[in-house]
Amino acid sequence: MTTPETIETERPHGKLTDDELLAEMENIGAILDGFKDTWGHLEHEVYQRIEERGAKAIPSETYVCELETNAKYDHPSFVPLKEVFNEADLRRCLTPAHSERVEVQDKWATATVKSLAAKYGAEALRIVDHARMETRGRLIFKRRNK
Repeated sequence: MTTPETIETERPHGKLTDDELLAEMENIGAILDGFKDTWGHLEHEVYQRIEERGAKAIPSETYVCELETNAKYDHPSFVPLKEVFNEADLRRCLTPAHSERVEVQDKWATATVKSLAAKYGAEALRIVDHARMETRGRLIFKRRNK
């Protein structure tokens, strides 16, 4: 059974009227939007400082603030590997373009491409390196454990 005491402890906003409840949601929503906006500006400043310094992090004894590095590859740049890798190795790392109902482009298994390129040597490694694209990674931010 719901008593006034359980409403206060289990449902802290249970005594609000419908309009009061919705007004409070509007108010808190506006506050959250302000915080999100401020967070975005702070995050932008962090990215700018890291970029200006040519760094991957902002050094701090109190916080961890670093870019997660994600290497991405321009898959069309792998096409010359079709002339370098043998057929068996190509089958391991390439799903060729094909049509079902829609055109499906070539798809490369990047991890396999990279390991095979090391086996094939300089030409294959040059192609893989040329395909590498630097991307701004996700920002990792947290307080260091003491």
